[in-house]
Amino acid sequence: MEIVLFSVFISARGQESGIRFDSGLSWNEVRAKAMSEGKYIFLDCNATWCGPCKWMSNNIFPQKEVGYFVNAHFISVAVQMDRTSKDNHGVREWYVEADSLRQEFKIAEYPTYLFFSPEGQIVHKIIGATQNGEEFIAKAKNVLNPRKQYYTVLKNWKIHQEDSLYLFDALTAAIYTGSDEGPQILDTYFKLLKNPCTKENIKIFDRLMRTSRDKVFKLYLDSLSKIDQLMGADYAEETLCPIIFKDETADVFARKNGPIYWKQIISHLKQKYPGLGDQLTAKSEPLFQNKIRDEIVAYKDKNSFPPTDWVKIHKIISRKYPGYDFDLIFFRVKLDYCTRKKMQVERAKVAFMMMTKYSSILGDRNTNDLIWNDIFNVTGNTKILSKSLLWMKSSVTRISDNNNYDTYANLLYKTGNLIEAISWENKAIELAIKTKVKPDQLQEFEDNLDKMNKRQRTWSDDTPVPQFSDHQ
Repeated sequence: MEIVLFSVFISARGQESGIRFDSGLSWNEVRAKAMSEGKYIFLDCNATWCGPCKWMSNNIFPQKEVGYFVNAHFISVAVQMDRTSKDNHGVREWYVEADSLRQEFKIAEYPTYLFFSPEGQIVHKIIGATQNGEEFIAKAKNVLNPRKQYYTVLKNWKIHQEDSLYLFDALTAAIYTGSDEGPQILDTYFKLLKNPCTKENIKIFDRLMRTSRDKVFKLYLDSLSKIDQLMGADYAEETLCPIIFKDETADVFARKNGPIYWKQIISHLKQKYPGLGDQLTAKSEPLFQNKIRDEIVAYKDKNSFPPTDWVKIHKIISRKYPGYDFDLIFFRVKLDYCTRKKMQVERAKVAFMMMTKYSSILGDRNTNDLIWNDIFNVTGNTKILSKSLLWMKSSVTRISDNNNYDTYANLLYKTGNLIEAISWENKAIELAIKTKVKPDQLQEFEDNLDKMNKRQRTWSDDTPVPQFSDHQ
C-alpha cells in the first residue's frame, strides 16, 4: 500500500529560505527521491493542537540557515498525527498509517522527528522543539553520524559489549527510542564500571531502572549517602521508594478482595529495607493512597454501580482497607464528581465535611482554595458559610496572604458584614500591591471591592446580596 504524506502548516513552510517540505508524495516516491539524491529522509511528526510544533513551523523551519542545512541533506515531509474535522482528504487517507507510525516508533510527545536512510530504514529520533535554529541544526547533524544515530547504535550494541563508551550511547538511544532492550544494556554496561557513582551514570540509571531486580538497584541501596551528595538530599530514596512499593505490594493489590492493611505493608518494607528509614513511609503512603483512589474511581465509573451510591462505595473500601482513614481521598473523588456534574448543593456539603474533619491538616492554601471554589461560590447555606468564615478568620490571623484576605472579605460580605468586608478587601489590595502580584489578580480584588460598594454579588451562585442597613 502506498502511503501518501501531506504537509501541514503549508503557508509557513512554503518559504524558499527555509526547509522545503514535500507534499503529496507516497512513501515509495519519497524513498525513491531520497535514493536518487543520496539524502536521508526527515519526517516531522506533529499535531495540529501542538504549540511547540507551531513554534518550530513558524520560527525555526523558515530560517535560512536551517533550510540550507536540511535541504542539502534531507528529503523532508511533514506528517499530521492527530485527527480533526478540518482534515483534507489526503490527511484522512493517511490516518491508518499515522497510527502505525505512532505505535511502531512509540511516539508519545510532539513534535517528534524521525529520520530514515535513503532506503527507508529508521536511523534516528529527536523529541521536542528547540529554542533556536543552531540547536536544531546541531541535533540534525547527529543523523549523519552512524555513531550518533540512535537506532543504528541500538542495532549494533551487542558487538560492543566491552566498550563502555559505546554502551553509554546505546543507553541514551534506548531511552529516546523507548527500546525494550534498555535494562539488558544497562546490566551489561554496569558490569564494566569501576566507578558507577557519577552524575552522568545516575541520570542514565534513573531512566532505565525499573525493578528491584535490576543490578543498579543494589548500588542505590548501598550508596544512599554518596548518591545524595552527588545529586541532592534524599535523591536516592525518592528514586528507590516507588520501585520498592510497586514490587513489594504487587501481589497484595492483585487480590480482588481485602483485607489490605497499611501498617502491615509499611512494617514489612521497613524490615526489608531498614536503611531507608522514615523516607520509606513518607514516599510510600501517597502511593498507597493512590491505589485506594483508583479503586474508588473504578467503583464510581462502573455502569452497573450508580455513582450516587456513595455509602455503598465507602463500605466496600472500608472492608478492603480496614482501619485506614481514607475519607480525605473519598471526599476528593466525590467532590470532583459533584463539580463535573454541577451538583452544587452536594458539592458544598462535601467540601464542608472535608473542612470539618481535616481543617487541621489541609493547610492555609488548600483551605482557601476549597472554601473559595467549593463553598463560597456555590452555596448560600448560612451554617456552612458561617463555619467557613471562622476557618478563614483563623487562617488570616496565621498568615499574611492577599488571596486569603480576599476570600475572608468576600465571606464577610456574603454573610452580611459589609464594613469588615470592605476593610479586609482593602487589606487584600494593599498587600497585593506591596507584593507586586500579577495585574489581573489585583484587578480581581479591585473588582470585588467595587461590587461590595455597589451592593452587587461577588459570587457565582444565585444567592441574593444581603440587605444592609443604611449605616452600612
